[in-house]
Amino acid sequence: MEALYLLTSFINGIFIKSLFISIISIILVGKVLKADTRNAFIITKAIILIYAALNIIYYIAVYFSPAAMDSFVGRATGTYSFAFYLTLVPNTILPLLLLFKRLGRNKYVLLILSFLMNIGWIFELLIIYSTDMHRDNTATRLSFNYSWFILLNGIFIGSVIYAIGRAFKNKAPNIDAQIS
Repeated sequence: MEALYLLTSFINGIFIKSLFISIISIILVGKVLKADTRNAFIITKAIILIYAALNIIYYIAVYFSPAAMDSFVGRATGTYSFAFYLTLVPNTILPLLLLFKRLGRNKYVLLILSFLMNIGWIFELLIIYSTDMHRDNTATRLSFNYSWFILLNGIFIGSVIYAIGRAFKNKAPNIDAQIS
């Protein structure tokens, strides 16, 4: 179970936290270069679905571990249980919407989903760091550097996903096509 937790933490740290920036960079590259970004969005969709599946498997494994189940119940029924569910549902349930063909092809659904998957981290950034800034009258250097890391990581990961998508020349379905 620890290996599964480490794997989901790794994917979250590398891909998911910067996913919103990555999708924006892929959209902008597609608009500026007038390039085909369908394969890049298929790769992004696959990363999101793999991460959601790993989260679901992790929470099923938690059910069979008494110590982890005690921690889970404490977070799910505690004072801040609303925040726990606010982060749990977008990371496990909402990505499954991408299995529907119509929703899975839309790049703006991917963009909104990537924002919702990071809603806990965004609240943490806005509330905790801004409170820290007003309390000490200075922003902490670590929070400022971490924000830059997320931005640059998102641009880098978006570029890599776009390059991998461009390397495969197969005919993917058109994401921007109107479905009637």
